[in-house]
Amino acid sequence: MKVCAVCLQPKARSEFLHVNPRNLRRQCKPCWRAIERERFQRAHLANPTAAGVRVKKWLDTGDNRARIQVAWRASAKLNWAIKNGRIVRPDRCAQCGKVCKPDGAHYDYSRPFEVRWLCRSCHVLWDISDPKTRKPLVELVA
Repeated sequence: MKVCAVCLQPKARSEFLHVNPRNLRRQCKPCWRAIERERFQRAHLANPTAAGVRVKKWLDTGDNRARIQVAWRASAKLNWAIKNGRIVRPDRCAQCGKVCKPDGAHYDYSRPFEVRWLCRSCHVLWDISDPKTRKPLVELVA
């Protein structure tokens, strides 16, 4: 039994969410949901310029949606090929040599199987230094 810090009711340990595999939250699940719901309403619904609203407006413009769909399709094709064994993912980053599960970083989204295998940090830095989304849409689709 554990006592919830919010409602002060003794409850079974299964009524609490885990912080990590060994520790439980101080609040029971219903109290935690109420706290999170209130936090969400304060942070997102009260602020019309919240990040979600800005992202939705950005995605709703036709040009941006088309660019993202091209990237999604290329990633989906690459993931399918990896899953079916047509492409083997290496076990280290091609740039820094770190042992990890590298991402397939596309040079060009119209050729989904031509990628550089980079760790997440190298992939982010490469995308910042050479952003593919700034290229004209005609180059991406053609």
